Amino acid sequence: MKKKHSFCNSLHPRIFLLKFNFIVFIFLSAFFSAQQNNKEDLLYSKAIKTLYTDPEISEKLGLQLFSNTADVKTKIKALLLLAQVNSILLDYKKSFYYANESLKLAKKNNDYESQINILGFLGIFYQNIELKGLAWSCLNEANELIIKHPLPDSLSYKLGNILLNKAHLYQEDLDCTYANLYYNKAIKLFENAVPIRYSNKINLAVAFTHKALCKLKNNEEDSARYYFNNAIIIANANKSAAVISFAKNGLAELYAQKKDYKKSNAILQESLILAKKSKQMQLELDIYKMLADNYYYLGDDAKAIYFAKLSYRELSDSNNEEASAINKITQSLEEQIDINRSKKNRLTYLVYLLLAVAGIVSLFFIYKIQLMTKLIK
Repeated sequence: MKKKHSFCNSLHPRIFLLKFNFIVFIFLSAFFSAQQNNKEDLLYSKAIKTLYTDPEISEKLGLQLFSNTADVKTKIKALLLLAQVNSILLDYKKSFYYANESLKLAKKNNDYESQINILGFLGIFYQNIELKGLAWSCLNEANELIIKHPLPDSLSYKLGNILLNKAHLYQEDLDCTYANLYYNKAIKLFENAVPIRYSNKINLAVAFTHKALCKLKNNEEDSARYYFNNAIIIANANKSAAVISFAKNGLAELYAQKKDYKKSNAILQESLILAKKSKQMQLELDIYKMLADNYYYLGDDAKAIYFAKLSYRELSDSNNEEASAINKITQSLEEQIDINRSKKNRLTYLVYLLLAVAGIVSLFFIYKIQLMTKLIK
């Protein structure tokens, strides 16, 4: 029997739907010292804490920090903070601008530690917009800096950050066997890092989640469940709603692959609350797409269409520059739904609808890649 395609992404396996902008936080958080002895440290601490609860406030604090300080390193971390905020808000143009300004300043002042952090951020930035060649270039440059300018043991986790993101690229481009070698190296560095940092705990949970996705891809369900649950435990202990949501999305995917779509939906509804709380737009979009798929397999066409449309509308609201193009996508989807709804044969209706959605999604990604390529140039 031929396997059905995913409702929202018929050209790609469902497991690769899961994306997570929060992963770039590992580079930003590396700047954050456990000791905050002055007003600038306290301001930066507040900006970090509001990054995933109120990014607009975090952006204001970042601008304030940049304007009020005369310290170059503080300016660098303020610029990278602003890059991260705008990445969360999916304003890639501003995010790219701030990251590059931060990198220029770090290079001008031979600040190698900051360069490693920024290059890591840019590696993820390029990965998120499907420019993987540039992503590899940034991560390799960061790795070379670590070799040329060795970090003290207390900063060894920075290599873990680079390895974690290289693993993610290998996971997408090659296979999980090779990716797992890098995940395991990163996990070991995070587990053994001294002093214990908040960011290392979060990184560990993120690494566990990605490793679990690899296990799931290889049909190792028990092992995948183990790593998903461990990621959730760590993220819960560190009060990271975004990472809990990310891991729950993976767990929901596990149940969906077992065809327990009701259990998957229950987990996704829990995850949606957390994603909204942490203002992680990418997580929300993934949840809506997964809910659309699940309801399609359950035979609930109305809810499948509702969540598919909702995912496009949420994305269109995230960035004014892209809103016009994505609104056209939504309009085309609605028109196709109206046409297919009039057909009496449900099977024919679903076939037409799937083809329409696949075409619309393909057009959107072509548009987005062209937009981002133009922006990078």
